[in-house]
Amino acid sequence: MIDKDGKFEYSPIRMTNNSGSFSVNIYPNPAKDKLKLQIDSDKKLALKMDVITQDGKVVLSSNISATEGSILRSVNISSLQSGIYFLRITSEESEQSVVKFDKL
Repeated sequence: MIDKDGKFEYSPIRMTNNSGSFSVNIYPNPAKDKLKLQIDSDKKLALKMDVITQDGKVVLSSNISATEGSILRSVNISSLQSGIYFLRITSEESEQSVVKFDKL
């Protein structure tokens, strides 16, 4: 960076890693009764799943154990009213993945 008086200083270089230790895909979207989750993980993880309304209320919650590789889970959403929801998956290291879905 260069100041107005001509003095300069180098800033430190920091490396970041934006790729998480897990990723989440859902289908079908929109869904009627069941929502399928595919979780791909680099390692064994304890995850928490929350289904959240647009106004931030948690309407479904459960724990998921992910193994290294890919796992499939089914979530029963038949009790939810039609509308837009968010599926939030949180790891024990506070890493999060949020996916929007429509309930028919």
